[in-house]
Amino acid sequence: MATITKRKTSYFISVSCGYDRRKRQIRKTMTWKPEPGMTDRQIEKAVHEAAVLFENKVRLGKVVQTNATFEAFVERWLVEYADQQLAPRTVCRYRQFMRRILPAIGHIRLDKLQPMHLIEFYNNLAEDGIRSHKTWVVRPALLEKYNAQNQKPTLFAKQAKIGTATLQAILAGKPVMRCIAEKMCDALDMTMTRGFKELPGKTTLSKRTVQ
Repeated sequence: MATITKRKTSYFISVSCGYDRRKRQIRKTMTWKPEPGMTDRQIEKAVHEAAVLFENKVRLGKVVQTNATFEAFVERWLVEYADQQLAPRTVCRYRQFMRRILPAIGHIRLDKLQPMHLIEFYNNLAEDGIRSHKTWVVRPALLEKYNAQNQKPTLFAKQAKIGTATLQAILAGKPVMRCIAEKMCDALDMTMTRGFKELPGKTTLSKRTVQ
C-alpha cells in the first residue's frame, strides 16, 4: 500500500517494492502537487487517487527511476518479476550471472549507463575467459531424511518449490546449483553443509556465452 506524507506545498508518495539481496527495502517515490484553488476535500481525494495510480504503475513495472543504479534495477526485476513468473532454476541461473555482472557495472546509474560500459565488460570477459561454476551433490544424511518423509515426490517437489525432474536428479546424485540445494535443505530443515557437498570447479567461457 502506498504511503502519503504531507509537505509544505506538496505530498510525498512512497510504494514498497520488496527487498534487495542485502535485505534493504526497495521503494519507489513520487511528488504530487495540488492545483491552485483546490479545496481540502478535493486535495485529499486527488492525492489518494494519485497514490493508487502510482502504486498500480509500480506493481506493473511501469515506473523506472533513471537515477537508480543498475544493481537496484536488477534486484527489483528479480523480486517483482523473475521470482513470480520464471522457473526457480531459471531465476537461479540469472542470479549466478548477476554475481559476475553486478561487481562490474552494478554501481552505474541507469541514466549514465552507456554502450561503452557494456563493451568494456564484454572485453573483460573475453580476456578473463574463466568463470566459477560450483555445484553441489546430495549427502547420505539428506537422502535418509528425505526417505523418512515417506512423501510422494510430486508433493515434496511442490513443497520445496523445485521441479519433479530436479528432485529426481538430486536423489540420483547429480550435481545441482546452490540455490536448488538450498531449497531442498529448507524443505527438510537441514543445513547446507549437512545436506550437500560442494564440488568447486572452473570452466572456460565460450565466445557464444560472452556474446
